Amino acid sequence: MDNSSETYDNEPDDHSVEQYAERVSDVANQLQSVSEHLNDLAMDVLRSAVEAGAGKRPELEKKLSAARRAVDKAVRTLERDS
Repeated sequence: MDNSSETYDNEPDDHSVEQYAERVSDVANQLQSVSEHLNDLAMDVLRSAVEAGAGKRPELEKKLSAARRAVDKAVRTLERDS
C-alpha cells in the first residue's frame, strides 16, 4: 500500500506553515546578519595576519569561514520555497 499521500498528526498542514512564514523570515534575516559579522571578523583576522607577515591562513580565520558557510547554508535552507 502506498502511504506517500498520507498526512500525519504531527505534520503541520500548509495553512499552519504559512502562519510561521514571517518568523522564519526573521530568523533567516538574523542568520544573514550573523554571517556578515563572521565574515567581517574573518577578514579582520586575515588582515592582522598579513600585517604580521604570516605565511598561511590563520586557523581562527578557517574556523570563522567554516562557521559562516554553515550559517549561509542555514539561510538558504530557510529561504527555499518561501
